[in-house]
Amino acid sequence: MSRREKRLLVIVWLGVLIAVGSFYFLITAEMPKTKVPPSSRRVQKKVNFRMSLVRHAPSRRSPKRFQQVVVMTVPSSATVYMNGEKAGKTPLRLPLQVGKTIRFRFRREGFEDGIMTHRVQKLKTGSDSVLFHLQRAPRTLP
Repeated sequence: MSRREKRLLVIVWLGVLIAVGSFYFLITAEMPKTKVPPSSRRVQKKVNFRMSLVRHAPSRRSPKRFQQVVVMTVPSSATVYMNGEKAGKTPLRLPLQVGKTIRFRFRREGFEDGIMTHRVQKLKTGSDSVLFHLQRAPRTLP
């Protein structure tokens, strides 16, 4: 193998390593964290303190856990109502309590209203997501 071929091989391997590293970074990068309500932080500290005193005792009340939920619609910029209250426009990122069932209503001009229920799940990585496809409203003839 000539010196030129060795250099080319090294350059190719460096390119492969850079590509793999970039892909790994994109996959493992966390989404921006939202603020968790202070009350749940206090509960978490109390539970951790109790667990440090008594290692194997089960806690009576588990702290509330929150999961990042991304709400999207096709097409985007639909108004989202959560359990009857306006939450914002899509795409929307919300910290929601794990285990709760949420009733979403989606509304956009020119499209039929959409209704969907979703149970928030705790995921080890990433965020839970809700995707809803809005249907065009039927045209009325004059």
